[in-house]
Amino acid sequence: KWDLAREAGAADVIDPAADGAAKALLKATGGVAAAVDFVGSGPSFTFGFGAPRKGGRLVCVGLIGGSATVVPLMVSMKAVSITGSYVGSLAELQELMAIGRSGALPPMPLVPRPLADANAVLDELRAGRIRGRAVLQA
Repeated sequence: KWDLAREAGAADVIDPAADGAAKALLKATGGVAAAVDFVGSGPSFTFGFGAPRKGGRLVCVGLIGGSATVVPLMVSMKAVSITGSYVGSLAELQELMAIGRSGALPPMPLVPRPLADANAVLDELRAGRIRGRAVLQA
């Protein structure tokens, strides 16, 4: 879905599963100020942990699960903060809604499907065949 990211305004995309992806990110950016792991799996967390520059932050909001090895020495040497977040505050939600209403965000592609197709939609999501978000309708 790299094309969707570019259409939404991403300057560049890096496939974290590609060989040398972490090195390419660090070479291109010197490390990021902050990374947000929207997946929360072992591989996504590991990639996210390697992305911040010294003094950077990793915020994990994904709920997929799994495990990842974090080397305490690297946390100290990089002075990286690792934070988890399940929900934001009411004020943050209001700010997010205001941004959405302002029209500043590109539209999210929506794929309406009948509720009876729920299992098929889950299979398509797992296979990466849904572009944007699937919306089940009763």
